[in-house]
Amino acid sequence: MPENRDKLKSYISSVILMAEADAKIVMDEVSEAEAKALESAEALESAEADRRIAEGAAAAKAAEEKRVVASRLCTRRRLLEYRERCAGQAFEEVRKRIEAYTATPEYAEKLCVLLVKAYGGMPGITAARVFLRQADMKYQDALAARLPEVRLEFVEGRFVLGGLILMSEEKARRVDLTFDSGFSDLSGRFSEITGFCVED
Repeated sequence: MPENRDKLKSYISSVILMAEADAKIVMDEVSEAEAKALESAEALESAEADRRIAEGAAAAKAAEEKRVVASRLCTRRRLLEYRERCAGQAFEEVRKRIEAYTATPEYAEKLCVLLVKAYGGMPGITAARVFLRQADMKYQDALAARLPEVRLEFVEGRFVLGGLILMSEEKARRVDLTFDSGFSDLSGRFSEITGFCVED
């Protein structure tokens, strides 16, 4: 059993490491492309602006500065859209890997480990609800066997990637260990790190 857990932990770690490595590669490429595109666009815009400013009066200068700002915003917007497409592709790859993992025999053991982990957050409960995907309802017996001291009620959850939620009315607590939540957290951290925003 410990050998299977070690293999499972190793497999999960490798999937996460590969996904993070893929995301890093994509972001490195995006950052490099962004820097080059901004440098080139700004150099062209600056040269064009200098030529026009030299020819015109104060009114022409103000109009040109507005055009440069608008052009830079447009360039940044296009780069943002490109970065978002790259991020979308990276997350789609992560989603596919998660879906592939939930189709493996190791996934049933992962659900059991998640249940025990969730139970650790609310010790002493005597009854709880376990929310699972419809596809995972077949693991009810294996999960119930992991916590024989707790009366478990299995309910279909509203998540799609996998994992589980354990809810105790006794403790008025809920532990969400769904892959959907983890994926959402990863997505949020990724956006936070990459700073997807158009600057004024």
